[in-house]
Amino acid sequence: MWEEALERAERAGDERVAAGILRSLAIAAGSRGRQDQAGELLDRAIALARRTGDDQQLRLLLGSAAEVQLWLGKYQMAEDSYGDALDLASSIGDLSARPLLLAEMGWVALLRGDVVRAERLSVEATELAKDLGNRRVWAHALRLHGEALLRRGDHGAAATLDRALAVAEELGAPAEVSGVRCSQACLALENNRPDEARRLARDAMALSVLPHAMRRVSLARVLGMAALLKGDPDAAEREFQADLEAAEAGQIVRHQANSLWGLARASADADV
Repeated sequence: MWEEALERAERAGDERVAAGILRSLAIAAGSRGRQDQAGELLDRAIALARRTGDDQQLRLLLGSAAEVQLWLGKYQMAEDSYGDALDLASSIGDLSARPLLLAEMGWVALLRGDVVRAERLSVEATELAKDLGNRRVWAHALRLHGEALLRRGDHGAAATLDRALAVAEELGAPAEVSGVRCSQACLALENNRPDEARRLARDAMALSVLPHAMRRVSLARVLGMAALLKGDPDAAEREFQADLEAAEAGQIVRHQANSLWGLARASADADV
């Protein structure tokens, strides 16, 4: 139906509507793991939005392009796209977009290993989202803050993630609850609690099976690491292999690297 809508918009010469439809097609392609196709559709949409001078739509398109770039491991490009989107939001007075874009720039920083910047952006995004009453972004930014604290070994990570979970549950957003559960599972692994990590990962899977760009690791990797901690390299290998196949199908470079690392660990443990 989107393809038919695009054909009609193009036939009518309505470039503004065509740009919006291209974004919807890109989201559909990305959800099926076709990141290259999604990127091409977004490039077309961005060109149309620039030509029509629709800055609000261009802001949305730049954010979508950044997410595709995250999947493909193009972190600098993603940061630039989010930065351009934030500049646009500021120029048109769209203050409601600022906390989300700050949080997403924070996720890019976290994935690149810049924990200090990720924490700073997460705090700013959390405060703005709370002030604006945007609970979805509030939960999102709190989870980022918890992940940043986790990465630097701060004991406040657990309490921050608990707050993120409370906000997400009150909102009733399964995808956000699933994201927090994933972060809590990572924390359980860090604390050498594989059974808890496995339970949290399975809870997250029950809520949302789709992969998400704003997570450091996949849920399958959590299960694989939990199996390694339990001394079961065969079970770990199965989880990592399934994760690798899904990551290759979805063009998720970060998860490919993580699953290959996990397979190497499982192989080394099996040989001991």
